[in-house]
Amino acid sequence: MAPKNALNFTMKALEAITPNPTCREFYYDLNCKNLCLAVTPSGTKTWFLYQSINGRPERIKIGRFPAVDLAQAKRQWKKLQGEIANGGNPNQDRRDHRAEPTLRQFFEESFLVRYAKIQKKSWQQDVRLFKNHLSPLADKRLSEITDAQVSRLHREIGSKNGQYVANRVVMLLSAVYNKAKKWKAYSGDNPASCVELFREVARDIYLSKDEIRSLMESVLAEKDDGFQAFVQICLLTGVRSGNTYSMKWDQLSDDLDRWDIPRENTKNKKSHLVQLTDQASNILRSLSAGAHSDFVFHDGDTAQCGRRFRYLFSKATKRAGIKCRIHDLRHTTASQLVSSGISLAITQEILGHLNYRSTLRYAHVAPSSVRESLRLVTDDFFADREGQQKTA
Repeated sequence: MAPKNALNFTMKALEAITPNPTCREFYYDLNCKNLCLAVTPSGTKTWFLYQSINGRPERIKIGRFPAVDLAQAKRQWKKLQGEIANGGNPNQDRRDHRAEPTLRQFFEESFLVRYAKIQKKSWQQDVRLFKNHLSPLADKRLSEITDAQVSRLHREIGSKNGQYVANRVVMLLSAVYNKAKKWKAYSGDNPASCVELFREVARDIYLSKDEIRSLMESVLAEKDDGFQAFVQICLLTGVRSGNTYSMKWDQLSDDLDRWDIPRENTKNKKSHLVQLTDQASNILRSLSAGAHSDFVFHDGDTAQCGRRFRYLFSKATKRAGIKCRIHDLRHTTASQLVSSGISLAITQEILGHLNYRSTLRYAHVAPSSVRESLRLVTDDFFADREGQQKTA
C-alpha cells in the first residue's frame, strides 16, 4: 500500500508542491522506496531516506532541494541503501561523530585527568607543548585530524622552534591517540604514528672542573640563597632537578646526612636513598634556620619555583659563557665520578638508576681509567719477547 502523499517524483512535480501553512508534510516517491521529500510551512524542501534500521525508524538527511536535484538524491539514496544492507547505520555514524571529542576535549578531560597528572611528573610540560604548538588541531574532532596535517605541523614546528621540540609534540600527540584508542574514545588510525621524526643529536653536556668553577661564580653573583643552594645540591648529589625542586624537610634525616626520595617522586617509581656529603649537609643546615615551609626550596608551588630557577640559571650560564641546562648538572656529576675512577656500579647507585645500561652512557668519559685497566692486563703479554730482544 502506497503511503500518503505518494507520487512519481519528477523535477516538475517536485517544484509544483506547495507548503502546508500549518505543518511539515512528507512526500514519498513511488519508484524509490523510502525516498521522501519533507516540505516545511516556510517552503523549505529537504530530501530524506526514511527507513527502519534494526527495528528503529531512522530519517537520514540527504540534502536540500533544489541544491540537490532529483538525480543526485537518487544516487545518494542508492548509496545509503547499500550501507544499510551491509549492516551500517548512517545516522548512528553521524551521532557517533558528533559525540566524538575534539583533540582539546580529550586531552584536557581524559588524557590529563586519567593518565598524565597521575603517572607523569612532567605533565605540565605536556600542557605547555599542547598550548604552544597543537592549537591548530585542538578544535578538530579526533577523526578529522590526518597524518598529512600532523606531518605539516611537524615540519613547521621544526623550522620555527627546533627539531627537538617538533619531535616532542608529535610524540605527545601519538600518546594522546594511543590512550584514545585504548579507552574506546576513537577507533581509527593514529595520525602521528607514520610521521618520520627528525634525527636528534645527543644533548648531554658534561662540564669540566674549570667550567663548574666559572658557573658557580656566576651563580653566586645572583645573590639568591635558595637558587645558590639548589644548584649546589644538584651538583653535590647528581639528583634530578625535579626531585630537588620537590625536596621536603621530612625526607631528610635529623643529621641532614641522608635524603630519602619517596617512590612516587622518582622516575623509575623506586625509592632512592641519597647519601649527603658534609658540604651538602652544611648547605641544607644553613637553609633550615629560616625554614617556614615543608619544602626546602619553595612554599609548595614547584612550577613557580622551577620557572624562577630556570630563569636565574639561564642568566648565570650566559654570564659564565657556558651553554648547558639544569639537567646537565646531573650529567656533570656522573661524568666527574666516572672520570675520577669511581666504578659504574657505584655511580649507578648514586644516580638511582634502576637499569645498569642507563649508567653505561658515562663509560666513555673515563678514557684514562680504561687505558690504565688495559695496561695492567696487557703489559706482560710480550714480556718474554722483550727480554729476549734486550739479551740479544
